[in-house]
Amino acid sequence: MIPRRQTLDLPPVLRRAPRGWRAAGQGLAMLGAAYIGLMVLHRLAPDGPAAQLVLIGMVLVIGALAGRIAAALGIPRLTGYLLAGVLMSPSLADALHVEPLLVTHEQAKGLGLLNNLAVGIIGLMAGAEIRAGWLRQRLAGIGRIVVAETLLVPAALVAVVLAPGWLGIPGFPFVDQAVAQGLPAWLAAAVVAGVLLANSPMVVVSVIKETGANGPLAQTLMGTSVVLDAVVVLLVTILLALADVLLAGASTGGALVSAFASVAAGILASLVVGGLAGWGLRRYTGHSDHRLEWVVVGLALGVSVLGPLIGLKPLFTLLAAGFVFNNQPTWLPGASDLDAADLAHRRLQGALAQVGAPVFVIFFCAAGVSVAVPTLLAVWPLVLALGVVRAGAIWLAVRRGATALEAPVRRYAWIGLISQAGVTLALAQLVAGRFPGWGSGLATCVIALVTVHELIAPPALVWALRKVGEVK
Repeated sequence: MIPRRQTLDLPPVLRRAPRGWRAAGQGLAMLGAAYIGLMVLHRLAPDGPAAQLVLIGMVLVIGALAGRIAAALGIPRLTGYLLAGVLMSPSLADALHVEPLLVTHEQAKGLGLLNNLAVGIIGLMAGAEIRAGWLRQRLAGIGRIVVAETLLVPAALVAVVLAPGWLGIPGFPFVDQAVAQGLPAWLAAAVVAGVLLANSPMVVVSVIKETGANGPLAQTLMGTSVVLDAVVVLLVTILLALADVLLAGASTGGALVSAFASVAAGILASLVVGGLAGWGLRRYTGHSDHRLEWVVVGLALGVSVLGPLIGLKPLFTLLAAGFVFNNQPTWLPGASDLDAADLAHRRLQGALAQVGAPVFVIFFCAAGVSVAVPTLLAVWPLVLALGVVRAGAIWLAVRRGATALEAPVRRYAWIGLISQAGVTLALAQLVAGRFPGWGSGLATCVIALVTVHELIAPPALVWALRKVGEVK
């Protein structure tokens, strides 16, 4: 029996929310009052650092209250955070043809640094939740699920993207734009399929931490989501390199080998640096917990901001740091002292619990703020088709790949793998920046689909975890 982990210790405003419509109504009244008050304060704040600080406080307060309302209605707080972000989104104001009341487009971009911090903290949490023992037991099953998804999901999505052309009916505009720029239609379809293959370890970890879930389904989802995202980064990088080669008319083989080697080297360097950081963090927490919260925030922010400048992948670096912290080989100095290891683990869990609650609010509110509402309204039929086919392909891949795992995993793991967030959005923006024109159209469809998944995936995953009895 795997010991139960410490769950996220939320501040009073974020936990023990009363249930029922009356409690939701009280929370809604508080949210409305906070919204009006913060809107006035935001208008009075001068431009510059003061306005940015007010924006951060506004996101935290409104997001926390929205999460409280969601909990009162029996749905995940993450969904409340997302909806609060959408209501603050400047694109919603654009869709309604009114002036943004709280967050402008420029201010929305300013949340990027906080978003990087949130991704780093969540990556460290995810790594610290993975136990080498159960990972070894499930590695073969996780590998089969990843292989099945990598084969089935992109194939199904490519077929959906190309089907309108085969049938002679209007389809995805970015395909025609890519063909006009000299790329084959299948490559544009393969790029969007590769991007949409990604899922969201951040959503999976956030839901598991919020619910305190522990068991085969939660463990399999954490391992699968991390491994699959590594595969997606490699796949999309190779496809983009191929697109560059075809547009430039250069030699294909050399460019592909170079792109693959670059990404593989970046991931390997990230794992090495993350392992060293995890060992150092373990040594520090074994002796002291002085200002440990600040140490954790500094590590996550430093890796997230400075890591890409030297070729590191922040998510992989911090995942490795959390994993090595929690699973140090016994031959490392101090690793064999089980009492010290338990003390270090409890200290890190306490620090992560302190910084985790506001991090979740910021990350998912920022994701909601970035939602392109007009885009979603414009392409929703095509997005719906992609979403349905993607979900069906993931379900089939899990059924085929998880044959050696427990029945609840085979039946419900596909629900946890539907979620999409940071990695998918980052890859979509990468494509849009690399290929203006068809890349921007592709990113539009991807962002719209991520918006839908961000709203439905967290409550669906909570339902699945409760269904199998892993939420205590």
